[in-house]
Amino acid sequence: MVWGGHVAESTAQPPSTDSYDRLFTVPNLLSVLRLLGVPLFLWLLLGPHADVAALVVLALSGISDWADGVLARRLNQASRLGELLDPLADRLYILATLIGLTLRDIIPWWLAGLIVLRDVILLATVPALRRRGYWSLPVHYLGKAGTFCSAVCVSFPVTGLT
Repeated sequence: MVWGGHVAESTAQPPSTDSYDRLFTVPNLLSVLRLLGVPLFLWLLLGPHADVAALVVLALSGISDWADGVLARRLNQASRLGELLDPLADRLYILATLIGLTLRDIIPWWLAGLIVLRDVILLATVPALRRRGYWSLPVHYLGKAGTFCSAVCVSFPVTGLT
């Protein structure tokens, strides 16, 4: 759950090239589609309790998250917008999952609070990083592994695999 974006290797100020300021890129489209899936996911989880369908939406979100990063690097389509949309979608899915599972009494509220607190602490470090010349929190494979583990752990109660 590390705040970052499409450019995994760079944590310094973003390049000032025009291509970095593009809005309409394939990775950004994938991120927007992922964002549009958040309300669908939460509705499936809370409305009809369509847990399998909600899990499919969550899995598709994870696949598109991976794909937008790969495409941003391979197509040289990294962008400032992508650096904002990608982690925003990640956080909204995690928050929606926590809200849904807490409201359905599948996980305790204190566990959801601890997970949210972790992100709040990370977010609080951003101003200090910006003063030191960094654009965003560095994306690291440990952070990606943490996000994956969080997604898997909060998904198990939905599937009944606990």
